Amino acid sequence: MNQEMVTYLLIGSILLLAGILLWMQIHKIKVRRRVEAERRTREEKAAQREALARKQRELGDKLFMALASAAQKNTLANILDGKPADGYDLLQVGRIIDNGGGYSIFPSMPTTQRFNGNSYSLAQIDIRTKDTGREIHVFQAPYGPDAYYPESQFEQVLSGLIRYVENYRMFRPKGMSAFDEVFRPAA
Repeated sequence: MNQEMVTYLLIGSILLLAGILLWMQIHKIKVRRRVEAERRTREEKAAQREALARKQRELGDKLFMALASAAQKNTLANILDGKPADGYDLLQVGRIIDNGGGYSIFPSMPTTQRFNGNSYSLAQIDIRTKDTGREIHVFQAPYGPDAYYPESQFEQVLSGLIRYVENYRMFRPKGMSAFDEVFRPAA
């Protein structure tokens, strides 16, 4: 009986050890699968972020180049009484490629040192592809209004901004806004 009991204990111990090893292997496989799934998820999210950043850069570069071209075409922006106004240069377009996660473009009119060397901003346009349905933000400087547009309206916004920059005049009759004339935000 003693030998039989030892045999049962030995077999039981072996089975218990085999069960523990099997459980450890199963757990190891589950952990490996979970880690692999998390890695794939991180890679997919990184690929999505890269695609959004690439799209944002493409839209921003296209808008920047179009507005820079429009600014060069506008030779009347600083004209007052038939001649360039003292202290105001022609329009220029600046950009910040990574402005807090967005691509920002600033059409503006630089001023000379007589006015502390500042520039008069016409607008700020931000492209943020991560803001679904509000990818394009147009703010008419210096006090507004501002509006948000989906990426699907990019071409409309682009043509409105091009007209705005091409037709901008610093000096116009009282109550007349270039922004209101050529670029009305969609409701």
